Parts: sequence; C-alpha cells; structure tokens
Amino acid sequence: MLVWIGVVGVSLVMLPWVDAKFPSPDFFSISQWQTMLVIALLLMLATIFVQYGVTQMTAVRASVLFLFELVVAAIASYYLAHEAMAWNEWVGGSMIVAAGLISAMQRNA
Repeated sequence: MLVWIGVVGVSLVMLPWVDAKFPSPDFFSISQWQTMLVIALLLMLATIFVQYGVTQMTAVRASVLFLFELVVAAIASYYLAHEAMAWNEWVGGSMIVAAGLISAMQRNA
C-alpha cells in the first residue's frame, strides 16, 4: 500500500510547481467519471494482486518480474506513442530479458 501513499505524497510535494489549472468536477460527464472510477478500481486491484503474487515467489524472480515491466513499458511506448528506442535501451531491455532467462534456467537446474 506504500505505492499509493508514495504517489499521493509526491503529487502533493510537486503540486505547488504545476501551472495547469484543474478542471471543476462538472467539467467531466457522468460516463467519464464512471470510466475513471473503473480504471482506478482496476489499478488498485492489479496492485493488490501483484503484491500478493510477489509474496508467493522468490526475491530473484520478483526482481526480474519488476524489471521486465520496464521492457513492456518501452515496447508499449514504441507502439502506442511512436517513441523511438535508442541502442542503449535495446541493450538494457535485452539484459533484463537475459537476466530472466538465466534466473529461470538456474531454478530448473
């Protein structure tokens, strides 16, 4: 649950430096509020499930799992936001995948 507290804490610390105006609650329609509520609930459930799942595996596997999230985020940003990946990002992603494969092979041995 510290993830959520950290997000709120960092947001409150950075809030004075944000120049954008926040929209009033009536700016959003009911369906937009419902969509945001569903997204928030799904994110909370995903966080709870991941935290539970991590407690059921070894620390080595959990660390590779969390590092692999970076690879997924890089691939998603490439396809969804048309971001360009530099060679060092490809090398870093390959090293993360290699670490996962090495970890899996050591566990089976």
